[in-house]
Amino acid sequence: MNWEDILPLLTLVLFVGMLIGYLWGRKDGKQEGFTMGFTYAPLEMRRQVLIKGVCLVCGRQIDTEEHQASLGENGEQPSD
Repeated sequence: MNWEDILPLLTLVLFVGMLIGYLWGRKDGKQEGFTMGFTYAPLEMRRQVLIKGVCLVCGRQIDTEEHQASLGENGEQPSD
């Protein structure tokens, strides 16, 4: 056996191994991203409600005292 006979097989094995690694990492990344989204979404919704003063789900205005307390000392929205 010489290199010209082994090289196509070696290339195919390397390509298949890289493809399997990519697919495995993509699956793990999607699962991790989904989990992080579930933990982050309620916090971000609460932050938006406190900044805007209106519930994002039902549109109800929140108490003005609570809204003012969530804003900065000047009554301005805090910077991110």
